[in-house]
Amino acid sequence: MPYQNLNVMYDFGSISLEVIEKFEQAYEINLPLNYKKLITSHNGVQFIENSFEYTDSNSEVGESGIAFCCFGRR
Repeated sequence: MPYQNLNVMYDFGSISLEVIEKFEQAYEINLPLNYKKLITSHNGVQFIENSFEYTDSNSEVGESGIAFCCFGRR
């Protein structure tokens, strides 16, 4: 799987695929398969390497982060 080499700082454990599928049905969306595979194993995952630099349209360098909300109550 493509996310196997990512260093997980923390997560809320696993979650059933059924929970994600009910979410998709409720909001009439289809989430990517790789996302669902990741979240079923690492619900609400936060990675150690969670930010990146980019250059915007004004040629200025900025930084942004990546975070995943969890399914369920925490």
